[in-house]
Amino acid sequence: MLVTSAVIMGHDGLMSIPQTAASTTLNPFQGSAPLGAPAREEYVKTMLARTTRTAVPIRSAFVQRLAKDANASGERGSMLAKIVKTRSAVHLDAFLFIHAIASSRAPYKATYPSQTWVRALGLDQGTGGGTDDGLEAAQSSWSKVVRRLVDQGLIRREREGRQMSYILLDESGHGSEYVRPTSDKVHGTWFSIPHAYWLEGHYMTMTFPAKVMLLIALSMKSTFTLPFERVPKWYGISQSTAKRGFAELTKKGILSHTIQWRIEPTSPVGYAEMRSYELQGGWSTASRKAASTRPTDAVLFTVPATNSGDEKSVGE
Repeated sequence: MLVTSAVIMGHDGLMSIPQTAASTTLNPFQGSAPLGAPAREEYVKTMLARTTRTAVPIRSAFVQRLAKDANASGERGSMLAKIVKTRSAVHLDAFLFIHAIASSRAPYKATYPSQTWVRALGLDQGTGGGTDDGLEAAQSSWSKVVRRLVDQGLIRREREGRQMSYILLDESGHGSEYVRPTSDKVHGTWFSIPHAYWLEGHYMTMTFPAKVMLLIALSMKSTFTLPFERVPKWYGISQSTAKRGFAELTKKGILSHTIQWRIEPTSPVGYAEMRSYELQGGWSTASRKAASTRPTDAVLFTVPATNSGDEKSVGE
């Protein structure tokens, strides 16, 4: 027997995730117990589906400090630059995934067993995660990642029974309480990261430079320029990282660019190249804005019911 349920868009303006009957018609209570743990991507999809959102907001302060907050050298690199210096892509993914999973209302927390975080972020891969020793090593790696995020003032921990909750702090890394941004005037500028980053597997296939430059591109206006020689001062990221990241995003069809030439007397050839960039498809500013302003009609989907009973319509 199937139960029809509905998900409504949250008050934060981020769309709920449609779920099709095809993906939910299997009755999980029938048959033998599955062997082994679910695949990494299945953990991620299930955890994201429970948020009933399709994107998550991140303050621009995570990517770049305001001009007034630049250091003595005028550099404006922020928490993203600090994470890049760790050379740990999983460090960045952990931060983004905790934000994606955390509740959209105070206290803005995410609570799952450590094994779930380990498997979702792939920390058990290559460690013999199927064995007790391998799982212990993977959990140790997760603890180190969490400790870095705590030390950087991006999250705080709170034990709830046998599980640990991770509570969001302001993305600036100042350790201040988190408030979900909904207005630039009230909460500072912010941008949205589509859950497509996870659902389309980009978190598994993108290189670290591409992930870093995707965040920078998402924080920009719909069409933008970014001279590579300015990236170190503006974002605390090396030119080589910026070039490699943008090249990969372009190859994946996520980013496009057009080239124009301007007269430049200091150039040996008298001209200088100007590139204008624009995110494509569901990553574009227009697509992300449209997704957050669609009507709040319920999205119906079916889920397995228990042993008996009539079909019902359930509103959330």
